[in-house]
Amino acid sequence: MDDDKPVTALVLLSPLELIPVESLPKPCTEELALLNKERGAVYFSACENLFLSAISGPLSGLYWGLCYLLWFSQAPLFISLFVMLVCIGLSAVWVFLSRAFVRDWRELQQQVIPPQLQLDVDNESRYFDMAKLTNEMSADLNIKIENEMRKGPGERNLKELQRKRALLSENIEEIKVWANGGRKPKTH
Repeated sequence: MDDDKPVTALVLLSPLELIPVESLPKPCTEELALLNKERGAVYFSACENLFLSAISGPLSGLYWGLCYLLWFSQAPLFISLFVMLVCIGLSAVWVFLSRAFVRDWRELQQQVIPPQLQLDVDNESRYFDMAKLTNEMSADLNIKIENEMRKGPGERNLKELQRKRALLSENIEEIKVWANGGRKPKTH
């Protein structure tokens, strides 16, 4: 019955505190960024090895063809030996780069993003969005409270503002608990 009557008595509603969004912890987001950076470095290395291997393979084949022609032509022996050494070197480089590519590709496939980490990042994102929205709503409510407090005691209608303030206070407490790692923050 009292719930239907507007609150007009001299009630003081203190403004809600805003959440310092920049100081909220971001351990999972930072861990995901570090993992993605490592994966990017391995991917770049694999692509680099594949590219160099793709160049050195045909080049090695061309040199082996040249070596074959030089052995059966009237070319000097030191030129034939030099071309043969270049062929052996290019073949070794091609094998090394091909193996490095396969090794990097396997490493890249083993570096998967754990599903739990992705869930934790999504939760962090949800809490950051919730904190930003709560800050906007708190600032709006603080302005409304200030405007209502300027009115005389007989003109105030604070029931809706009290309800909104209670809901926002719950959101703020939930965000503080999350920021504290699931522990309730200490009150002075």
